[in-house]
Amino acid sequence: MGFVNDQGLSIERNIIDPHIHSEKLLTLLGEVLRQAKVDLGNLDAIAISIGPGSFTGLRIGLSTAKGLCYSLNNKLIAVSTFDAVARAAQESKSASSRINIVIDAKQGEFYFGTTDLKMVHAMSTMNVQTQHLEGISWSEYSSDATVWITDRPDVIRGYGIPSELIFEYSSFCRGDAVARLATGKYTRNEFADVASLEPKYLKEFLVKTAIT
Repeated sequence: MGFVNDQGLSIERNIIDPHIHSEKLLTLLGEVLRQAKVDLGNLDAIAISIGPGSFTGLRIGLSTAKGLCYSLNNKLIAVSTFDAVARAAQESKSASSRINIVIDAKQGEFYFGTTDLKMVHAMSTMNVQTQHLEGISWSEYSSDATVWITDRPDVIRGYGIPSELIFEYSSFCRGDAVARLATGKYTRNEFADVASLEPKYLKEFLVKTAIT
């Protein structure tokens, strides 16, 4: 959860636990707003990261953002989760020339995105694909100045990537990075339709039948 304004104030609160989205989301929102000394009704827009990522987390986050927008008659801004993660990584790993993100998408597939930081600009968007690891050109996207961000470092190391170039995905999932990207979209009037916006799943949602 993050807050950013045009005076340079940036606040971020984060809990790394995939099972408490619905319990803590509004609590974090309240904490951020209290620190920013801003009332909920004074927000100019609400931004949400729309994936790819956890199906449950994306649904809860987007439903909450939509509910706030409807109740406050506010604007909604959609930000790619991988763009926000890359932005956070770029800010902390400024010496890097490329950022690769590899996230477990289950069923043997991974979400993969890569960006050359020399080509990044305010309106750029990372191309994200769903792939099997064997389909990634590891040598093409590797160098001493490349950062690999993943939730499966054990798997990435198995493809010859040095441990010092691998970083934990959760440490770059920052609400303030989402908010900073959203400020650019706000300036460009790039608002999402509250009624029709859907999470960016990239793969079909599979419902598992319980075995009794």
